[in-house]
Amino acid sequence: MPNATWVEFLAYEQVVDVMATADNVICHAGVGTIMTALQSGHTPVVIPRLARYNEHVDDHQLDIATRFAERGLVRCLAPEADLAPLLTARQQAGSRQIGAGSAALRTAVRDAVQASSGRGYLGRGRRRRSHD
Repeated sequence: MPNATWVEFLAYEQVVDVMATADNVICHAGVGTIMTALQSGHTPVVIPRLARYNEHVDDHQLDIATRFAERGLVRCLAPEADLAPLLTARQQAGSRQIGAGSAALRTAVRDAVQASSGRGYLGRGRRRRSHD
């Protein structure tokens, strides 16, 4: 993809710095990465890691991405979808910076966790499957 930089791994401080100057953020659907992108003023394009591709032990990232997308906090990309239409400059995307005190962010995270816990991913008293 022209004019794009792909990075496999960065330390957290580097992620914050890169997101602060990036035109777009494309990332997996981990809550920490999504929250960091939102705090940087982005509406990130998220690509959930899926169990059917052996990327994760379950589809909790799909649940998280769906809940965040329902609130307009992320743009969720299915593996077979075209990425280009989802890319817009930060100023054009209508992004809003979301900080630690954001009620919308707290609600989205709570709802995603509750939806996942009903499936046994994050529920209390249930053992999480380990990565092999």
